[in-house]
Amino acid sequence: MADNENPRPTSSSDWSSIELKTLTLEASLEQQLIYARDLARAFAELEAKEAQRKNLLEKVISAQEDERRRIAIDIHDEVLQMLGFNLMKIDLIERLWEKGDYPLALEHLRGLRDTIESAINVLRDIITELRPPTLDVQGLLPTLDEYLKRFRNETGIAVSLSSRLGRRQSPTVETLIYRLVQEALVNTRKHAAATAVSVDLAAVGDQIQVTIRDDGRGFVVEEALRNSLARGSIGLHSIIERVRLAGGECVIDSAPGAGTTIRFVVPVNA
Repeated sequence: MADNENPRPTSSSDWSSIELKTLTLEASLEQQLIYARDLARAFAELEAKEAQRKNLLEKVISAQEDERRRIAIDIHDEVLQMLGFNLMKIDLIERLWEKGDYPLALEHLRGLRDTIESAINVLRDIITELRPPTLDVQGLLPTLDEYLKRFRNETGIAVSLSSRLGRRQSPTVETLIYRLVQEALVNTRKHAAATAVSVDLAAVGDQIQVTIRDDGRGFVVEEALRNSLARGSIGLHSIIERVRLAGGECVIDSAPGAGTTIRFVVPVNA
């Protein structure tokens, strides 16, 4: 009889090999299941973050359009009306001059000067709010100092500015820091009920660190961030997102009755 008709009994070592292969296969399947679950979870988190990003982007665009609309209204309601009034004044002055009523014409001319100066001041405020000319010419610190003075005059909140930057930064970084400080102080004005605010800037290695503190009413950070998105406000979210996009980090520290500290760092080559 041929050998293959009488198979040799399987030895214990053969069974051990089969068991090992089975265990290895089971372990591999388990690892694949774990990997699949982790992958599905990662995809779900990415989808959630993408949805949040789109939602934030929509709110940023909406806020930008609201701001443009407000500026357009300011120009229309103040500057254009002043200029229209001035045109009527010029017509009146011409008629008075032609009639020989020089004293009254000069009186109206002096009034015309006042309204032109008012229109110039309104336009200057709008231009400064859009982009302060001093930011390009004199740099971040003089521009921030001027902004904080206007902030104090308009709100009555005491402000202080300290800097250990040592030198001017790139235009991109200076503009970013100015806008972030501006956004933080807008939030302070609207919500904090503060009496004092401090702004501190420092160069730390290859980063710029900015700390903004107020002595206002404070808030629960996670709750405020959640509620602000729900009601369409993007102030704090805008600060966090802009710092993140610049490759930096932002920390907001606050508690009810304990004031608020916003600290962020951005790289000097942002």
